[in-house]
Amino acid sequence: MNTTFSKKLIELRKERGLSQKNAAQMLGVSQALLSHYEKGIRECGLDFVIRAADLYEVSTDYMLGRTSVKSIADESCSVSSLYTTEEEMLYSEVKSSFNILFTILKKINSKSLTKKTAAYIMQSVSMVLDLFTEENEVKKSMTLLSENIAEYSGIAAKIDENPEIRKAAVKAIKK
Repeated sequence: MNTTFSKKLIELRKERGLSQKNAAQMLGVSQALLSHYEKGIRECGLDFVIRAADLYEVSTDYMLGRTSVKSIADESCSVSSLYTTEEEMLYSEVKSSFNILFTILKKINSKSLTKKTAAYIMQSVSMVLDLFTEENEVKKSMTLLSENIAEYSGIAAKIDENPEIRKAAVKAIKK
């Protein structure tokens, strides 16, 4: 990994007033590992780059020093250009909340709690979809969902692995 990534990692963490310990926890790594990434001692994987970009609400290109455009919302060709500033902020908050939630669930390692959480989320998604009354809103949402389906493949895999979660998800979708 180049030194630009290490510098950006430190810069973005400090801009948000996060300690290394808090940032590491939010990123799902140990403080020692984050320290190694920040010092350029170790190279991280692509999944970490994506998690960091999501947490700090910047593009991966910015983190890697490939662009000076900090915010994804500043890039005209991004999915975020579909949203106003307020909508993008809410979208980003929801996305970050899911990342934090599943990081915590992973650390707790409770199948029961994970099942209940997944069922609740699927029910909530179903309820939100019910709120879309205009056809163009559904089309816009489905396009966004299909563009970001890779992000949700982890959740889908969990649903497929567990019959109880699958039943709850199907039930929630059919409502």
